[in-house]
Amino acid sequence: MGDLYGYKRQFLGGYLFFGAVSLLTPLLAANLGLLILFRCLQGIGYSMLISITQAIVSRTFPAAERGKALGVNSVFVSVGLAAGPTIGGILLTYSGWHAIFYFNVPFYILGALATLLVMREEPGDRAVRGRMDWPGAALIFMLPKE
Repeated sequence: MGDLYGYKRQFLGGYLFFGAVSLLTPLLAANLGLLILFRCLQGIGYSMLISITQAIVSRTFPAAERGKALGVNSVFVSVGLAAGPTIGGILLTYSGWHAIFYFNVPFYILGALATLLVMREEPGDRAVRGRMDWPGAALIFMLPKE
């Protein structure tokens, strides 16, 4: 999708979608089924962000610095994944489950603003370079994972 519609557009959309779902989840999730639905929606927003970060880093940094930049990106992703359960436990201990979702909102607002202000839009990003292969995407989704 980033190749078709632009990395900046997809990244910004991911931030806004994840942030909106994080804000709405504690307000609208009245039962476990709705909570699971909202978590699935968060997964869609997160996948919009994480699926193109390496491509963005690769396009942003010159070849001589690309390995270092990808390494730094991997470190921050790993730190975030490792810190998540601890921060979630602290929020649950001293607040409630609603805080886990509200905690994300300021970060996604800052991320969306930084994307708007800092991220360059490539000249070709506005032009659709092809079409989405929906049957191919569905088939790759259904392939068994090893």
